[in-house]
Amino acid sequence: MQALLYMTPAGTPSPKMLERFLSHQGVECLDVEVKCLRTVTSFSDSSNNEGLITACLLLVCQSACALPSFALDLHDVLAAQHSN
Repeated sequence: MQALLYMTPAGTPSPKMLERFLSHQGVECLDVEVKCLRTVTSFSDSSNNEGLITACLLLVCQSACALPSFALDLHDVLAAQHSN
């Protein structure tokens, strides 16, 4: 669930946010960037009701608590995106 929340902020690249989340969890694997891209693509392809997904996400967000590292990750990813 935390990984899904990391991927949802508007204007951020979901694969990069997922990659950052996994790095904070200590997950190490080969080709993590490619695997994150595939995961996001698979999730996007399987969801065909945006309204239902948004409603479910809002319910989840009401109970979620962001860690301090989330704000820093969000800042870093957005800064990198704007510098390109």
